[in-house]
Amino acid sequence: MFVLGALEDISRLSLHDTKRKEMDAQVKVLELEKALEQAKQRLYKLRKQHYQMAGEDAGWTQDVCNVLF
Repeated sequence: MFVLGALEDISRLSLHDTKRKEMDAQVKVLELEKALEQAKQRLYKLRKQHYQMAGEDAGWTQDVCNVLF
């Protein structure tokens, strides 16, 4: 995939090349959004595990942990 460089002169691109670069950029955005969502899910799972472990160390019962998380 070709990503538009910071110094590239886009005024000289053909209609076809412009559309192709636009589509490539949209694909890149979607890939980044997907990677961000996956990273958020990993963070959520880590936080959930951390809070459950902290609760257990504090003496919470498993029932309380299940209600909270």
